[in-house]
Amino acid sequence: MITAVFLGAFVGWGLHWLSDRWPKQSTFQATSWIAGVLVGSTAVLFAILWQRLGFSGNFAFLATLVSFFLLIAAIDLKHRLVPNVLILPAVAAMLLYQFVPLTTGSWWALAGSAAAFLLFALVRAISPGGLGGGDVKLAAFIGALFGLPYLFWALLAGGLVGGGTAVFLLIGSDKNKKKQIPYGPFLCLGGIVALLYNPLPFLTSLF
Repeated sequence: MITAVFLGAFVGWGLHWLSDRWPKQSTFQATSWIAGVLVGSTAVLFAILWQRLGFSGNFAFLATLVSFFLLIAAIDLKHRLVPNVLILPAVAAMLLYQFVPLTTGSWWALAGSAAAFLLFALVRAISPGGLGGGDVKLAAFIGALFGLPYLFWALLAGGLVGGGTAVFLLIGSDKNKKKQIPYGPFLCLGGIVALLYNPLPFLTSLF
């Protein structure tokens, strides 16, 4: 457990360092609390994964996914973007992973990626300025990771937190109302929640 916590804290600090320096052209000044949240969150999440899986191949796979979600969330918080150089290879790699070997689940993963992409692209077209192109591609990655119908739990979890945060800011000060809320971190949070706990397999088994 202690090793997992220290490993998570070390990875979290590395994610903070990477997100500070990427992309270099950004001039956005991040707040200092992000570093503490990253280090603490990664340490806790690695400890949870170790408790469930030990140090195994599954631990390494899920820890990599958690770290990726946290990195994307940190970059979006600090720089207000989801870099194509990260998210596009991630979508391609996840689809490749799902199709090797080819199973029925491979097609559900492809369908999930397409459904999430089209859904978020439609929302972006209807409400310009609300979602960025990076959010649409991040949704496609989540769809490829979880597939249909399980991706909807990840999107719901992120949407609930994002909606609650938006309402909180709207009823807050005028300064908060003028801020654009990045949606990527909420998508990432939903992905992490779904990785740790997904009630849909249990619920679908009841019917």
